[in-house]
Amino acid sequence: MPPTKRVFAYIDESGAKTATDPRQRFFLMSAVLIKEEDKPRALDLLARIRVDTKRPVETLLHWRNIRKPETRDTIARAIGAAEFLRTVTVVIAHDYLEAESRIREEQIAYVQTLQFLIKRMSWYGLEVGRPVSFCMERIVRLTDERFEMLLGAVRAKKEWNAFDERARSEHHAKRTGTKWQWIGGHRLDSPRRVELLQLADLVVSGTANAFMSNNRRWLDAMRPRIWRVRLPISTYGMKIHPWGRNEAAKRDFAWVNDL
Repeated sequence: MPPTKRVFAYIDESGAKTATDPRQRFFLMSAVLIKEEDKPRALDLLARIRVDTKRPVETLLHWRNIRKPETRDTIARAIGAAEFLRTVTVVIAHDYLEAESRIREEQIAYVQTLQFLIKRMSWYGLEVGRPVSFCMERIVRLTDERFEMLLGAVRAKKEWNAFDERARSEHHAKRTGTKWQWIGGHRLDSPRRVELLQLADLVVSGTANAFMSNNRRWLDAMRPRIWRVRLPISTYGMKIHPWGRNEAAKRDFAWVNDL
C-alpha cells in the first residue's frame, strides 16, 4: 500500500540567479521539510517567533524587514531548536563556475538550481518513506503555465555539467538521480495564504548571509536543522555548486562540511 502521509516542503530563494550582477555572487534556494503531522508545530513556531520579536500576529515575516541582529538571533535560534523540521539548501557560487558553465539567462538558471533541490527533496522522501509535496511563492513573471514548462525542463534534464557527476562519484553517493516517485505534487502560492512560506524566507535569507556577507552566526544557529546523512553535508543538506574537482570551491567552502 502506498504511503498515505506526506512531507511538505516550502521553498524560497535569495541572491542573483545569474552572474550578471557583480554585487551578488551567489544564488540560494532552500526548502524547509516538514512531515504532515508536524505542520501545526511549524505554525506554532511562526507564532512564537512573532511573540518573541514583538510583532503583531498578522505580520508577514520577511528577513529583509528584520533589521536588528539580536532579533535575527532570536529567530535563528528558534528555528535551530525546532527538531521536527529539516532544511535543504542549494548554493550556486557564480565566481567558481567555469566560464562556459555560467548561466546568464534567469529562467535557465532557475531550472538548474531547482533541479538540484528537487533531487535532494526526492532523496529525503526516499529516506523517510513519504512523498514530498512542495510549495513555492508565485512571482509576477512566473505564471502557473510557465512554471509547468520549467518543471518539465527539470524532469528532462539529467545534469548541469560534469562537476556534479564527479562530485557524486568522489563522495560515493548511492542515490544518484532524482527519485520522481517520491515527489508528490507542487503548487505556487503566496506567503500570506501559505504561511509556512515565511519560514522558508527566514531560512534561506539567514543562510545567505553566510555566503554573501561572510556572516555565519545565523546559519550556525540553524545548523541543527540541516538534513544530514552519512556523506558530507555538501552532497545533501547544503549542496554547493560547483564542487567535485573544483579545488578552489572545495577549499573556500570547506567550512560547510564542518557545520
